Amino acid sequence: MSEKINIMKKVVFTTFLLVVCALTVYPQSYQPGSWQGEFSFSGGPGINSSNYSDVYLTIAPGYAFTEKLALRLKLDMVVGLYHTGKNYRTQTPLGLNLAYRANPNLELNASVGSTIYNQDKWNFAYYDLGLRWFALPQYPYFYLGIGPRFQQMYNDYYKNRLTLNASFGVILHR
Repeated sequence: MSEKINIMKKVVFTTFLLVVCALTVYPQSYQPGSWQGEFSFSGGPGINSSNYSDVYLTIAPGYAFTEKLALRLKLDMVVGLYHTGKNYRTQTPLGLNLAYRANPNLELNASVGSTIYNQDKWNFAYYDLGLRWFALPQYPYFYLGIGPRFQQMYNDYYKNRLTLNASFGVILHR
């Protein structure tokens, strides 16, 4: 029971920090050479394993090189939910995200990352692709997204996972 309380404390504290960091990015127009910040929730069911799903909480500061191309540093808090035995794991991957704005309403994303804490057996590299739809192309940029994510485990204790993730987030520019 105390382990669940500690996990919940970590999730609440991380959420608080991510919201504070996201609010420090002041709203201005999206222009080449601008700094940006992303705050998002994503998650989904396992495609190759029906007894697994995950939830990601992400903050990603980045830089827009052009009106269409941006690079972001992703810091995630992930909870992996194993439905058999009511088991779960938490981890903190760090990654890079390359975003291409195809038009004012669509953005294509590719991310790669790896876990940064190694005290648990649940360590992995991840690769994901995403398509984001911006309902309102003006500031702030709220989006809905969908795409596959692959987790390649560093050991044989857990299986590699492929999930279909849905996401909701906001991108702020300075």
